[in-house]
Amino acid sequence: MYFCDKGIVLRQRPLRDSDKIVTVFTENYGRLEISFKSVRKQKAKLRPLSETFVMGDFRFYAKNGSALPVCTGGKIISVFPSLRSNNTKILNAFYICELMVNLTPLGQPAKEKFNLLKNALEYLEKEEKNSFLLLSYSLLLLEYCGVGFRKSNLGFDESIWENLHKDDFSGLKELKEDSRTFDLIESYVIDKVREHSGREINSLKFVKI
Repeated sequence: MYFCDKGIVLRQRPLRDSDKIVTVFTENYGRLEISFKSVRKQKAKLRPLSETFVMGDFRFYAKNGSALPVCTGGKIISVFPSLRSNNTKILNAFYICELMVNLTPLGQPAKEKFNLLKNALEYLEKEEKNSFLLLSYSLLLLEYCGVGFRKSNLGFDESIWENLHKDDFSGLKELKEDSRTFDLIESYVIDKVREHSGREINSLKFVKI
């Protein structure tokens, strides 16, 4: 069976001599593990489409009895070039993608999570200052996973809470630095992420949310 969908590459892992297993979060099918054949060869046609942080239109083939669909084609929509030229943004993007991998099950459609992922990477791409992006993204993803705090502001200022929970991130520019408040929110978020995912988030060694 062939099927097509828009998706964003969350991670890639080598398989055998020249293949990759690529984790793609798709708009209509959720998180999928996809086999990319021979893309580790220098001139492989689909190699650019298999790179982390790429958003594209993908064509997949799922064979009966096969564990992994195979990518057979597609086209790139965006590679987020500004993001890739800034080390801090790259680390932030790794956190965004790792959190999506760790908090979402395979094969469960979730268009709101795809849009959140897309909005977060686009915000990271265009905005030079993104102090609260990772915190807001984490809160929203926990909310979409059914384990968030939105209905209870945990005693924090209501306007801060509302601005952090706007899924287009339009409220972030209204926030002002308050290290104690945001450190407390961050600690709640990290504890909840660890509890829900059951594992450590490796990128937290390099970023502050």
